[in-house]
Amino acid sequence: MVNIETNLEENNIEEMVENISHIIELEVKATMPLLSPLADFPDRHKKLVKLKEAIEQYPITRSYIDSFKVRGEDKSFLMETLPDYIGKVILCMNYFQKDESQRNADKYDNMVDAAINLRKYLLGIGREGILPKLVNVKRILVSYPPGTGGSLP
Repeated sequence: MVNIETNLEENNIEEMVENISHIIELEVKATMPLLSPLADFPDRHKKLVKLKEAIEQYPITRSYIDSFKVRGEDKSFLMETLPDYIGKVILCMNYFQKDESQRNADKYDNMVDAAINLRKYLLGIGREGILPKLVNVKRILVSYPPGTGGSLP
């Protein structure tokens, strides 16, 4: 988290997006351990793509999330809001990982704004945050004994 703030202050947007992606990866794995094997790819971009696909498209993952003893709005967050947010992180990563000569210069200001909005959304500045919501869902899930509707051991 400190790195994200430092990156923003130093206008190092590419690193800020990379740090956001790392936090999302870690929290998704901690909240839904079933998805941990998908994060074994050495490329963070590919990890996020696979995590997003698994949450959105894999019936086993959706059943896994549906089995959680959490409110419907929390399940909706995990199955809809979270993959949408991950998709936005992926789009920013795609742009900022390109060599500067290959980036569309006309999009630069919009992509910087998008990256800053990712930070605000992650932290919950001006709205409910992705990170606080993930942490809250994780807190609920780990409060259940293994095999009783919480996350898998």
